[in-house]
Amino acid sequence: MCFLLGLLFRFEKPLVDFKDYKAILLLLDLPYKFAELEKHMQSMRYISRVPAGYLVRKTVNGRLYQGFFGDARFGDKDGALSAAVEYRDGLLQQVAGERSFQNKNVRNITGVVGVAWHCRPNTHRKDGVVHSFRAQVAGEEEGRTLSKAWSVQRYGLWGAYEHAVRWRHMIAFGKAVDYDTIVSNFSEFLKNYIEAMNAAGALQTEMRDALVQLAMDPEAPAESIALLPASIQRRFDARPSRPRTSVRKSALIDAEGELAEDK
Repeated sequence: MCFLLGLLFRFEKPLVDFKDYKAILLLLDLPYKFAELEKHMQSMRYISRVPAGYLVRKTVNGRLYQGFFGDARFGDKDGALSAAVEYRDGLLQQVAGERSFQNKNVRNITGVVGVAWHCRPNTHRKDGVVHSFRAQVAGEEEGRTLSKAWSVQRYGLWGAYEHAVRWRHMIAFGKAVDYDTIVSNFSEFLKNYIEAMNAAGALQTEMRDALVQLAMDPEAPAESIALLPASIQRRFDARPSRPRTSVRKSALIDAEGELAEDK
């Protein structure tokens, strides 16, 4: 309030006409209006007004919880809102011990929420490029984030992607992710990657080199190799004849269910 009063007297020309007491009262009342708005937003968390009622929606670990509370069923809008709030509060108590994770992000081309792909100039090294996958998970403590990155130059496009997805899934959900799911998501990522490469400008050479390395990687899934441009795909026939393993040795899950450290 004192801050607002100070602003009123700071300028040569007053912000408001002090004869207009209504304007002054409105300015002094702003902090309380903001507090009321914030309180209202918190009270309506996970609750939306829809035609003829209220809808409660919350997703926890990929599972959607929802309930509809109609005006007609509960007497009127106030009755429906009271029922929705009661359901929401009970739901929050029910899932209080679980962490909620976003399961879709249209701006993320990796196909896996919490796993981001980066390819950009390295500002600390002349002509260097930062090319990596970074996995991220919200920590148990509020405001804390767990993250880890894998370099494409070191692990290859497939290896870095697989490491990041396995780590993220293990930390977020406490269990290993299915190999076929990783391959499916990686194939979708490759389509986006190739499209981005064609418009990458100065980074195109780095991105193309990563595809050549992928074609030569004996552990890369054949389904993904088939998506590569023909000029690069021919490298597939020149790969070492080592059999492809379904799980990279450096990403195995040990008997205790923990993610093994990189060797």
